[in-house]
Amino acid sequence: MKLLLILLAFGCIIAAETFNRDLYEALAIDAENREDFNASSEYNRIIYEKTNDRTNRDRQIEALLRAERYSDAISEARKALLRGDTYFLRRVLAIAYYGKRDMPNAIGNAKILTRMTRQADDYLLLGDFYLIYNENKDAFKAYQRAYLLSYSETALDKMAAVLVDRMKNEKDAIAYYETHIVERGCSEYLCMRLASLYAKGSNAGGVASAYKRVYKLRPDPTIGQKIIELYLMDKNHKRLISWLEETSFNDEILLELYRSEKRFKKAAKIALALYRKSEKIDYLALSAMFEYESGDANNQALIKKTVRSLEKVVAVEKNHIYLNYLGYLLIDHDLDVERGIAFVVQALKIDPNNLYYADSLAWGHYKMGRYKEAYELIAKVAAKEKKDPTVIEHYDKIKKSYEQSIIESKK
Repeated sequence: MKLLLILLAFGCIIAAETFNRDLYEALAIDAENREDFNASSEYNRIIYEKTNDRTNRDRQIEALLRAERYSDAISEARKALLRGDTYFLRRVLAIAYYGKRDMPNAIGNAKILTRMTRQADDYLLLGDFYLIYNENKDAFKAYQRAYLLSYSETALDKMAAVLVDRMKNEKDAIAYYETHIVERGCSEYLCMRLASLYAKGSNAGGVASAYKRVYKLRPDPTIGQKIIELYLMDKNHKRLISWLEETSFNDEILLELYRSEKRFKKAAKIALALYRKSEKIDYLALSAMFEYESGDANNQALIKKTVRSLEKVVAVEKNHIYLNYLGYLLIDHDLDVERGIAFVVQALKIDPNNLYYADSLAWGHYKMGRYKEAYELIAKVAAKEKKDPTVIEHYDKIKKSYEQSIIESKK
């Protein structure tokens, strides 16, 4: 045992006398890879003392910092400052003081860093320290300086976070986001952040606008559906229609919006496109009816085209709406009144309490000169439906003809 100790001591003397830098460098790298920063710091200290190489001095100090030996890192950095101030040493001091929660010194060294470099990252670090120290206005100014130097999303987001979380100023945060997006574009992250701010203020239109930008970046059906729901909730049909026209996300909803807005010409066009795409007969019916509604009611070619389309429809689909519409066209334009009445009767069998179908039937009787039947029917309709202009017009004409027929019958 004694001999072994002598040999070990002798080996240490030999190692000390024959310093091998490559060996120590390898040991330092190995320790760092194993995250043994205490050992890494020691190996680099030995190399620095033997070689006076500042690179190893800096590695030693950095290893102390990573080992969270903040006091030792500060001590070594301060000694190193005597040989010249560097960006690295100031950053170590700023972070080490932060590690010790000595915020005045952390901020002081971070401010020196910003004067040395004028770099966005250093202003971000300074802003972070101010924020921890609850110096919210100074934190915002530091982040703002970082943003003006880099226009980075990180700096913008930190600015907005201070405004929202610390200063309760969502309005300015939204303005910063919107300005950045208009001038420099929008990442999905920023747009979602903006959406959350609008949601916080119950601004459905603003949320929809932000989601539209997200959808443009990534056409996700879930996002698309949310856009529709938000615009409908906000009752902003104009913007929803514009977006649906631009993206073709949901033509079925676009068709319903056209119908509700009485844009019949566009409704007819998109209904026809849906019919050609799906071969669903209902879309052919809607296309025919909307085209008729958007055109000249006296255009014989259009009237006949509409009749042909609806005849094709009712041959397949006995829908009471289509039956009545076709029947009324045949009656009102004197194309085939008896056949028109037959279609209306079919519609009434399906929906017997429908006042508008009863009005169509009354009008058919009127056209055929059956004034008594027409009046008895239209009188019941008019008693319940007193505001519809077509019903009122039919009632007046039928009543006049009926009364005239009574006078003539008494002659």
